[in-house]
Amino acid sequence: MLIRTILITLLFILGENFLQAQPILLEDKEELLISAPDFTLVVDSLNSLSIDDIVTKRKLFKRPNVPMFVTTDTSVTYWIKMSIDATTLQENSWVFEILDSHLSSVEAYLAEDQNYPTKIVSAGYNHHFGDREFEHKNITFPLRVGDSTKIATVYLCYKSEFNNVLLFKVSKITSFLSYALNEYLSLGLFYGTILCLLLVNFILFLILRERYQVLIIFYLFSVISMGLSEDNLASQYLWVENPVNNYHLMKFSSVFFTIAITFLSINFLKIKKYHSTLFYLIWVVTLGNIIYFLTMKGYNSPMWNLYLFGVPFAIIFYVLVRAIKAKRIKTWYFFIGYSTLLLQLLALVLKSHNLYIFNSILTVYSFNVTLLIVGLLITMSQFDKFKKLKDEKEAIQIREITTLKEQEKVIEQKVVERTQEVEEQKEIVFYKNKELEEVNDLLLAHQQQIALMNQQLEKENRQLHNDVEELATARVMLKEVSFEEFENLFPDDNSCYEYLEKKKWENGYSCKKCNSTEYAKGQGVLGRRCKKCNYNESVTSGTIFHRLHFPIEKAFRMLFIVFAHNGEISTYKLSEDLDLRQNTCWKFKKKIDDAMQGKEALIDDGNACEVKGWDDLILG
Repeated sequence: MLIRTILITLLFILGENFLQAQPILLEDKEELLISAPDFTLVVDSLNSLSIDDIVTKRKLFKRPNVPMFVTTDTSVTYWIKMSIDATTLQENSWVFEILDSHLSSVEAYLAEDQNYPTKIVSAGYNHHFGDREFEHKNITFPLRVGDSTKIATVYLCYKSEFNNVLLFKVSKITSFLSYALNEYLSLGLFYGTILCLLLVNFILFLILRERYQVLIIFYLFSVISMGLSEDNLASQYLWVENPVNNYHLMKFSSVFFTIAITFLSINFLKIKKYHSTLFYLIWVVTLGNIIYFLTMKGYNSPMWNLYLFGVPFAIIFYVLVRAIKAKRIKTWYFFIGYSTLLLQLLALVLKSHNLYIFNSILTVYSFNVTLLIVGLLITMSQFDKFKKLKDEKEAIQIREITTLKEQEKVIEQKVVERTQEVEEQKEIVFYKNKELEEVNDLLLAHQQQIALMNQQLEKENRQLHNDVEELATARVMLKEVSFEEFENLFPDDNSCYEYLEKKKWENGYSCKKCNSTEYAKGQGVLGRRCKKCNYNESVTSGTIFHRLHFPIEKAFRMLFIVFAHNGEISTYKLSEDLDLRQNTCWKFKKKIDDAMQGKEALIDDGNACEVKGWDDLILG
């Protein structure tokens, strides 16, 4: 009986030591993931235990009975303990990495065999990022042990406002550096691609000037904010002095993203135009979700944990399908991108309600990849839209070119016909010239006789020319002459000024100021200056042409036309015939009409101008 009792007690002690002190072996491994089955745990509900208490009260540690342990109570302190076979640590340089680094504070201690633990790192959002030995987005510290150490024990003290997955990784320094470089390279490509998309959409905005490009830029900025908060890169690069700001970025980036994708989808599908009721329903639910999330939910609850989170996205997808059936969407890029995003959001919703079966780290990076794919597809949709606009423009240009070619053919045909007519006319002219040559021969015979007659008639012609000129002038004044005769009489401005001079001073010159009859050449065309008082009088002064602002020859022509039509002619017709502005024609015609009416009223005879001619109109 005594022997049995001793054996049972010994087995109990050995079994307990085995369960609690089983070291983690690293032989033949480059890296090793450590999860719930590989460590023991103490929940300090009073937040009173220190490292001394933890070392002396080893029996407090219990092994979790779940495959993945998550810290769900943010008001308590969690102590984690794990033992690692130190023989492998002595041979190579190893690092310890906390994969879920969204935490307020963690303190790490390292004990060699039975020695007292030494604090090796204090990190988290409540600590300065620059204090870390490894400036990596995840909390990482080296595992350095002495040559004679057999067991290395790591203690972790968690105090966090977040729910954290207790998942760790021990890696050789070479493996860690390779992994870290590849990870930062991938993240650099991710953010570099996003920035390139931002630049491309900004250029498209400058070209197309559409609000949709601004919404895409808004969406890409939301992707950057979500990525920086999820990857912890914001703590590393944006606010090294105050990493706690990542708390707020994590909370508001999801709101930022929700607003951005909702704005983008509604604008692309023109939901307000085609489905006004659904438009207001989407925004009511979205804004309700945002307000409730910002006021009622903490940092631990993601926005997609809300029960109504997926409702606006489901409505938008319904409208998208209807738009495709109605053929209102000319590109499939948006449909593919939005469907991809909807599947990823569905995965996040399932995960937030503990229904998602895949690894959470994979979820985070797949979400980043999804956001990048959506950004690429949406940008490609704009390029596709730009291409369609270009194709439409080219089609219009082709139609215009075809029309111009057809018109050119018509013109060419008309040119051919006109050429034939000209050739026929040339032939007629040729025969006419022959006839003229014959006539010229006859004329030569009479030339000598005509020469003798010309000498006799020369003197008579001079007198006749003067008589004809006076007769033509009289006929013009009496409105009984053709327009061609009028143009021959007044071919230029000088002839008009000479006529005014003749009519104005036909009875002799008399100064308007001093009545002197002596004058000299004055300023302006045919102007006269009084020799006594130096008063200068222009030839148009006191006539209807005074202060004229266009050529006097055109004014004479307008007066003749209006006078010939008794004032019944439009200013539009005058503008077209005289090549003057309609307003100019209207002003001078009104001046003529007023003069004609004044003369008719003066002698109380509606046909006064028919009798008197236009001398009275010109000289007032």
